Amino acid sequence: MSYQDSVAIILVNYNGTKDTNECIKSLLTVEYEPLWIIVVDNGSPTKFILNKEFEDKKNIICLTSDCNLGFSGGNNLGIKYAIDILHIKY
Repeated sequence: MSYQDSVAIILVNYNGTKDTNECIKSLLTVEYEPLWIIVVDNGSPTKFILNKEFEDKKNIICLTSDCNLGFSGGNNLGIKYAIDILHIKY
């Protein structure tokens, strides 16, 4: 599967479920398609929970890191997934 024209937006979450879900809600108003939202839960003691209203959205991917990789490490995990698994170019 290739999504060459897709854009991936990486959100790094650390104990910010409410804020991250608000950000997702805002990003879903973007009119560009195809757009992917990749949430990286960066070793949060309280795991990220995606709002039920977004569960049917196929363009939202949630990844979990067992440890806090730092902001850049969390982004790198999301970028690696976007490139290696989804083959997203941007």
